[in-house]
Amino acid sequence: MIWSLLMLVAGLLAGLQPLGPARAGPVEGIRLENSDSSSPDTPTTEHRRVASRVNLLQLNFVDRGKPGKTVLSSSDLQTRSHLTIDGYVSGVVALCADEMAVSVDGRPMAPIRVGADGALWLKNFGRVAEGELLAPNREQPLERAEAGNLAAARRSAVLDGGYAYFPAVAGDAVATAERFTIRFRAGTQQLNLAVQQQGYSLICSIAPEKLLAREPIPFFYAGEPTDRFGGRTAADLDARLKAVAKGIEAVESAFSGTLIDGVTIIESPGRHNAVTCSGSRRIWFYSAALLGEPLDELVVIAEHESLHILVDLLQLTQSTALRELFADLKGYDDLSLERLELLTFGRVARARSGAGQTSPSPLLAFISEKNFLEGARGGHADADLEEFCTSFLHSLMHSDRLEEALRRPLNLGSSRSRDLTEGGRQALKTHYTLTIDAMAGSLNEARRNGFSGAEAAAQLALRLAQTRAVLSTDSR
Repeated sequence: MIWSLLMLVAGLLAGLQPLGPARAGPVEGIRLENSDSSSPDTPTTEHRRVASRVNLLQLNFVDRGKPGKTVLSSSDLQTRSHLTIDGYVSGVVALCADEMAVSVDGRPMAPIRVGADGALWLKNFGRVAEGELLAPNREQPLERAEAGNLAAARRSAVLDGGYAYFPAVAGDAVATAERFTIRFRAGTQQLNLAVQQQGYSLICSIAPEKLLAREPIPFFYAGEPTDRFGGRTAADLDARLKAVAKGIEAVESAFSGTLIDGVTIIESPGRHNAVTCSGSRRIWFYSAALLGEPLDELVVIAEHESLHILVDLLQLTQSTALRELFADLKGYDDLSLERLELLTFGRVARARSGAGQTSPSPLLAFISEKNFLEGARGGHADADLEEFCTSFLHSLMHSDRLEEALRRPLNLGSSRSRDLTEGGRQALKTHYTLTIDAMAGSLNEARRNGFSGAEAAAQLALRLAQTRAVLSTDSR
């Protein structure tokens, strides 16, 4: 079965952009080098021997904001040791005749998995069915990259000789430098394929206005920024980058210490947001959001993404108390599968019909930025525990707006709203206080387990205590 799948995949890949000796012209987006046998870098016998066991190599790339892909055959790889890509490489897929150790810029490529239904699964890319194989873009935005995947247990097999490497953030470059290596190792022999791309370009570094001891925040662009920003005025781009820096500084000022090590701007058609990645202190902004959102909204987005990094640093989603509270707020029944998954893994594997769930708490809508921060448009605290903790911290950071938010109609999204009764306001305060207590307990739990965010935890604990004291005074 696996060999049949490999042949099927190879056939589909070859049908995308065939490449071989009979090719009349160059492949779009790529230049192949070292075909001259007199070159001192002509591939060695060892190189050609390993290349003969690589059936296909696909490179996904982004050039001038547009995604593309190209496929190299075994014969291409046997005669070349260098590739030059227009733009930057955003994904790599290899189909080998048998098992190998394959890496991209020193990071191992993941095996391609086969689901029980025959669909292929590419790590950080998702499900790939026949007819949409290795499309350059995911259909759904990647809000946040996670280390684990609850669906992994349902995957029954590995595609022999199939490997894929896509960055944790969709549309990002597989390597930041202009030159990196794709390495195939078979036993004691290996093939090193040097790839030249545009990589990351430093746009500027913005010094904070208040945190004088903080290093300037570097802003990078994946690819060549003049291709994308050439039509923008310098003043407009400067104002947008400064709005992002302002949001980052607001969070760092509130919670003491440097949280963000940089911002990367990437292109990906259809995406209009910003994201972070577990274990990283970087923010990725999709250019459509950076160039299309109002300045005030860019500040809010930058604050929200910075708070995602704080949630990750403080290990809040690992807290049993917060998992239980979120399950209660979502209305999951005590014996529901959703509650079990949330308590065990920290998230629900997939959306279901609503069985095993009662009405969720209005607190989830209340703390979402589009409700709590008047004029803002984002926030989805009901999506998962990560988003809930992030939006709650955002509301806590602006706790001076709490009473004002309680007096406004509750924004339920999709142009729907609901007036709050006095009983409804008291219920929100009660649930807000319960969240404060659960989060305070989670900080103690994180301290016992050991973590690196002690200074930020101390500032958060102080804010939690201060806000709880205000709510207790108001309820008397």
